[in-house]
Amino acid sequence: MLANELILVLFVGGLLGMVGQGIRTIVGLKKVYDQSVRQATAFTELFQGSQISLSLLIGFVAGVLGVISFFDPASTKFTKETLLTLIGIGYAGSDFIEGFIKKYLPPVSVAGVSGASGVPDPANTRGDNEPAVG
Repeated sequence: MLANELILVLFVGGLLGMVGQGIRTIVGLKKVYDQSVRQATAFTELFQGSQISLSLLIGFVAGVLGVISFFDPASTKFTKETLLTLIGIGYAGSDFIEGFIKKYLPPVSVAGVSGASGVPDPANTRGDNEPAVG
């Protein structure tokens, strides 16, 4: 496999990973909307656009890691199963990577507000601080 073919395979894996993460994002946006309705606040007060960008980047990374882990370089064909697997890797892999980040890195504060990283508090069982993107 030539270098340009490898780059293309990695790029396709990354894009499909972003699609999987995009599915999680849609679900997360619905949760944020529902939360804004419950709290009688504007959706824009709870929405974090930067979190979506970061999550899509994480989905891209998950897709690239997925395509590296199972793609056969001797065959440059993407089957339907391969495409769906990469989307699934983007969905589940992003969840894994975000969980790893939350567990091993300190929480990020936004505008001086502690714990405003968009990542839910695992001790909160009420579900009123869902992440902004999934």
